[in-house]
Amino acid sequence: MARMVSGVMMAFVVGSMASAESCVQPFEQTAFNVIGMKSALMVGALSCGQSPQYDAFMKQFQPYLLAEQHVLDTYFRHADGMYGQTQEDNYVTQLANNQSAASLTLGQTYCGDNAQIFTEVLALNTPDDLNQYATAHTPAQPISLLPCAPSETIASQPDPAEAAKAEKELVVAQPLPPPLKPAGPVVKQARATKPAPKKPAHKPAPVLTTQSV
Repeated sequence: MARMVSGVMMAFVVGSMASAESCVQPFEQTAFNVIGMKSALMVGALSCGQSPQYDAFMKQFQPYLLAEQHVLDTYFRHADGMYGQTQEDNYVTQLANNQSAASLTLGQTYCGDNAQIFTEVLALNTPDDLNQYATAHTPAQPISLLPCAPSETIASQPDPAEAAKAEKELVVAQPLPPPLKPAGPVVKQARATKPAPKKPAHKPAPVLTTQSV
C-alpha cells in the first residue's frame, strides 16, 4: 500500500514538472489567475458558510468562467497529451489543498478577509474587471508558470467584426469594372446594316470572227 501511494505521489510530481515545462501564453496566464481566484472563493465559501456569495459570483460571471476553464483544458491537453485531464485534476486538487492550508494559517481573520473579497468581486462589472482583479490578487499556484518567449507567443486572432469591416472597406475602395454593353442592340445594328454592292466582274473582250467582218 505504501509503495502504491509512493507511486501515485511520484506520478503527480513528474506530471506537474512536465506541465511546468510548457510555457504559458498571456491569455493562458489570465485563465490560471481567474480559475485560481474561483478556487479560492470556493474554499472560502465552504469554510466560512459563504455559499450565497459564491453562488452570486458564479451566476454573475458563469459564461466567462466557463470560457477560462476551457482555456485551461486546452493548455493541459497540449502540455500533457493523453494525461492532460489527469494532470488538470491533480492541479485543481492541489490548488484547493494549498488554499485550505492557507486558510488554517490565517485563522480567525480568514473568513473576514474572504467576505471582503466577495464584496469587491461582486462589485465588478465586466470580465476585464475580473481579469485585473485576479491579476492583482493572484493566488499561489501549485505549478510553475513560465511565460513564453516573444518568438513563441501566438499571434492574437483578429476580431471577427473588425475583419468583416476591413474586408467591406477593401471591396468599396476597389474601382468597379465598366459595365458591359448589352448584346441585343449590337446584333440589331449588325442585321440592319446592308452589305456594300459588289462591283461587276470584268468581262473579257469579244473575240472577232471572220463572219462579223
